[in-house]
Amino acid sequence: MSRKKDRAGPQEAGGAEQGGGREGSEGPGTGARVLPAAEAAPGPGAPAALAQVPQEQLQRQLDEARQKAQENYCLLQRVAADFDNYRKFAEREKAEAMLKERSSVISGLIDIMENLERAVEAGARELGAESGLMKGLRMTIEGMRSFLESNSVRPIDAVGKKFDPALHEAVCFVPAAGKPEYTVAEEFRRGYTINGRVLRTSKVSVVSRPEPPCTKEGAGQAGHDKGDLEK
Repeated sequence: MSRKKDRAGPQEAGGAEQGGGREGSEGPGTGARVLPAAEAAPGPGAPAALAQVPQEQLQRQLDEARQKAQENYCLLQRVAADFDNYRKFAEREKAEAMLKERSSVISGLIDIMENLERAVEAGARELGAESGLMKGLRMTIEGMRSFLESNSVRPIDAVGKKFDPALHEAVCFVPAAGKPEYTVAEEFRRGYTINGRVLRTSKVSVVSRPEPPCTKEGAGQAGHDKGDLEK
């Protein structure tokens, strides 16, 4: 019996050694790294500031980024508003320049039309209103009037209207019984507007206040005053 135990003893010991070798190989061979307690997590005694520094830094960077984005947005709004104002200003300037050029051309056309109208009036007395030349001139005048109307050119109503310095140019003042004071009595040159703006004013005569009748006492006083002036 003692011999069997002796023979079995070394085998068991070898098995135990092999088993111990396997356990040792399984332990470190798995690749798991056991962190020290100080690295795994801050203990209760670690300062709280060490854990809060990264979060505060990120929050500060986020706030700075938000502020910068807000500044860029406000700058973009100002640039967009400035560009919109410039665009409107450029459009107004372009429209004003085009209207000024059109007004110059149309004013010359109106002068030509009025010369043709005077020619028709003079020619009708000599050649007759039904002559072919007069009919042709009247058709030309009507075509010019249609062209002016299609370009928003309108004549200014003057006779019988209240005198308006923006629309009428007073050439003279005339007394007119039965007519309101400062109304247009006669039109010497017709005025026109273009797109609601005055292209040229009308030349007119304006009704003035009628002078009071001269009485004998007034005439005597006037003669007396005249004699004093002569002396």
